[in-house]
Amino acid sequence: MKRSSTFLICLLSFTAVSAQNSLPPLDRLASINDSIVGEAHMLYFSEKINWITTDYFLENHTPEQIGGSLTYFKDSVWVCFFCDKEQQNSISEIRWNIKGKTLQESRSDSIRPLLPEEKQMMERRYRILGKAFDEYRDSIYSLPSKYGKLNFDLIPIGDNITRIYILQGIFVKGILPWGNDYSIDVDSNDNIICFRRHHRSFIPVELKKSEDGEDLVYHAHLEDNPFITATDICNFLMYGRDLYNLKQFMVVSPAFNCNFSYIDSMKTIITLDKNK
Repeated sequence: MKRSSTFLICLLSFTAVSAQNSLPPLDRLASINDSIVGEAHMLYFSEKINWITTDYFLENHTPEQIGGSLTYFKDSVWVCFFCDKEQQNSISEIRWNIKGKTLQESRSDSIRPLLPEEKQMMERRYRILGKAFDEYRDSIYSLPSKYGKLNFDLIPIGDNITRIYILQGIFVKGILPWGNDYSIDVDSNDNIICFRRHHRSFIPVELKKSEDGEDLVYHAHLEDNPFITATDICNFLMYGRDLYNLKQFMVVSPAFNCNFSYIDSMKTIITLDKNK
C-alpha cells in the first residue's frame, strides 16, 4: 500500500501544475526552469560521454570484448568505461573533468582493475534496470531499428533518488528526436517510486545545417506535460546544437498558454506568456 500511495503522489505532483491553467509565480517558475536545466545538462553529459566512449572503444576493440559498461559522476568528473568479460577490469575509458569553463578530457585503453565502488555501481545498475523493465516493459515503446535503440542513463537526484532516464537513440542522420522518453525514480533501497512518460509519442524533426545557428525548431506538449523537459534539452544539445549548430528551441505549452524557449548561449529557459 505504501508503494501505491507514493506512486500516486508522484503522478499527482507531475500533472497537477497543468491543471492550474496559469503560470506559477515568477520565483517558483524560475526555480522550476533552473532545476530542469540543471538536470538536463547532467543527462546530456551522461549521454554524450557514453556516445564518445563507445566510438573510442570501437576504434581499437570489437563489441564481443565488452563485458559491461558504466557511466557515473563523482567529484566534478564524469567517468565512462567498458570492462572485460569477467567485469573485473576497465579496458577502455574516457574521463571528463567539468570544472571551469572547458572540459578536461582524458582517454585510456590501459587495463586497470575496477574499483570496489565501481563494481557495486555496476551491480546496482543492472539490478535496478532489470527491476524497472520488468515493472514497466509494457509501458515503454521501442521504435523500429531503422531509427535507433533505447538508451539508459542513471542520474542522481539529491542523495536518495536515482532517476533512470530512457531516451530514444537515433541512427538516422538529420533527425532531432523528441519523444519516446521516460524516467523511473528509484530510492536508495532500490524501490521504484515513480514512472513518467514525458511525451505521448515519438516526434522526429528533420534538421538541416544552420549557417548562423538562428534556425528555430519547436514542438508542442499536451496539457499534462506543461514544461520543457530535461529530455527535450538533452536531445536538442546532442543533435540540434552539437551536430547542426542550432542555438535555441521552443516548446508550445497549451496548459499555460505560453511558449518556453531554451537559449543555449544563456543556458536558461525563457517564458513567452501569450496572455500578456
